[in-house]
Amino acid sequence: MPGLASTTRRRQPRRTVHADAAPLAAAAFLFSSAALIYLSLAVPDYIRRDWALAFGLTGVPCIVLGALLVRRGRLGRAGMVGIVLFGDIAIVLSGYASTDRNGTTAGALLSLPTLFTGTFLPPRWLKVQIAIATGSAWAINALVPARPEVHLIRTAVLVVACSCPAVIVVLLRRQLDRAVVTDPLTGLLNRRGLDAAFPSAVARARRAGMPVTVLLADVDHFKRINDELGHLAGDEVLRSVAAATAAAVRAEDVVVRFGGEELAVVLVAPVEQVRAAAERVRRTVEQADALRPVTVSIGAAWAAPDLDDHELLDTLVRLADARMYEAKRAGRNRTVLPGPGGTDAGAEVSG
Repeated sequence: MPGLASTTRRRQPRRTVHADAAPLAAAAFLFSSAALIYLSLAVPDYIRRDWALAFGLTGVPCIVLGALLVRRGRLGRAGMVGIVLFGDIAIVLSGYASTDRNGTTAGALLSLPTLFTGTFLPPRWLKVQIAIATGSAWAINALVPARPEVHLIRTAVLVVACSCPAVIVVLLRRQLDRAVVTDPLTGLLNRRGLDAAFPSAVARARRAGMPVTVLLADVDHFKRINDELGHLAGDEVLRSVAAATAAAVRAEDVVVRFGGEELAVVLVAPVEQVRAAAERVRRTVEQADALRPVTVSIGAAWAAPDLDDHELLDTLVRLADARMYEAKRAGRNRTVLPGPGGTDAGAEVSG
């Protein structure tokens, strides 16, 4: 890759699920399950004799896995899926092993793996878990002879009872995720949002065989705006610049309030379209209906998506930032793009 050929590709770190909360919550679930298993065995005639050995053995992996999770302090997505499925199987087993044939106790426990799924796994996994919980509830209720319609209603009650809390958790997670990655002043993504959205842009670039571009735009003389008009007016100017920038690019482009009065745009497009987009952003901001005339200085950097996502983003931001300051030194209200070969040699200046 031009200008970056000497950089080696780094391996992506293994993805973990809520690295602090997930293993502790899963360990607590496993230890609690083991305690319930052996408490049930301690109660005379509560567990059927022909099921006692198999039921007791299920407590062993609960204790071993729980101890390993506490020791390691991290849990991957595959591990969380495995624990959830283990919980589903153990709950059905407890229903058949118990002499309590009404199924209420075992069925109520289905809320635990379902809630774990809603809390720690992507939302699409909740649909799978609800389907599994439905089958488990049906199997547990089958222990009690009843008319089909009664069986159906009892199963539906268990499924609704175990699913509703998990659905609420998923909705709250989505609201929290939006709040965490959104800048409250401009409504754009913030830096954390950029980190989250950038891998998708890189994946699109790899599929399309196109470079990834970062445009970094800084509002010219912003301190003067704050000093002369006040910080509330400065905030209004930033909102106008953000709206103009978002209007000047495509819906699939990522627009970010990078920090202070800086905005970033991530594009996946041919170089010719990037040149046009950068100039369109500059002109749209210059013509925006703000409290006072406002302009931006823009630096651009692009590269083939051949590096680790984090390394590629850092490299592009660093290069775009240097060219943005070059635009400032050249007189502001202009764009500096890479020269031939993607380097600073013979960099293009427009505006």
